[in-house]
Amino acid sequence: MDNEITIFYIYGLEDPITNEIKYIGQSINPKERYIHHLSFINNPNLHFVRWLNKLKNIDKVPILKIIDKTTDKTICNELEKYYISKYPNLVNIHEGGTGGAQPYEIRQKVSEALKGSNHFQYGIPRSLETKQRISNTLKGHASWNKGKHHSLETRQKMSLFWKGKTNNKWSKESREKARINTLKQLSNVPHPRQGKHHTTDVKQKLSLLHKGKHHSEETKKKISIANKGKKRSKETCLKISDGLKGKPKTEEHRRKLSISRIMRFR
Repeated sequence: MDNEITIFYIYGLEDPITNEIKYIGQSINPKERYIHHLSFINNPNLHFVRWLNKLKNIDKVPILKIIDKTTDKTICNELEKYYISKYPNLVNIHEGGTGGAQPYEIRQKVSEALKGSNHFQYGIPRSLETKQRISNTLKGHASWNKGKHHSLETRQKMSLFWKGKTNNKWSKESREKARINTLKQLSNVPHPRQGKHHTTDVKQKLSLLHKGKHHSEETKKKISIANKGKKRSKETCLKISDGLKGKPKTEEHRRKLSISRIMRFR
């Protein structure tokens, strides 16, 4: 087993319609690699995959072709480069021989070239139709950062970056502004239960559900602070008065009312 020779294959994927080679790759197991390609047929991020999707839409798949083979990995890399340069109209995104990864220098150049106003989509908002298509395409695919966490160093960098900036949409000021804007927008929208009333059966259920439950001291203080300075309308006072008429008052309730009257006339 130790003397077993590894064979490196150069393979191509042929278009079943035009019979031309559209993709060149290398693998020690081309059939397994072919199945792997087809398993990512719904990923919209590569030109190669968009070609696969076009075939899928007409119930076709590419044809696997073995082009060359060698027992030397270095030679295999060179062969891959050669065949990529030989075949026109390929959907490969690199020149080959790097295992699929672009060199850092090239990635940096691409990044700089597409930044800001240089990007072809700069200043052009996506339409609702496009957003919906993207949403439907990505449904069922796990997010690229699922289960990943920022390192302590990255979190510190992010903290330093946002310090002193008021346009951060996650800052307290921005969240408060967003909340106020939402309330303003909803103030003109009628409540979904406006004009509707609970049935007697529902009222009894709600009464039983809340019996014996009391606000904590902290909640009472919050309610008190929120209601300070607010005056009830005459209509509201009459409703409360009518609702309490005929109901017996507890000793504690009478005591509180007595204290309230005394404090009022001081």
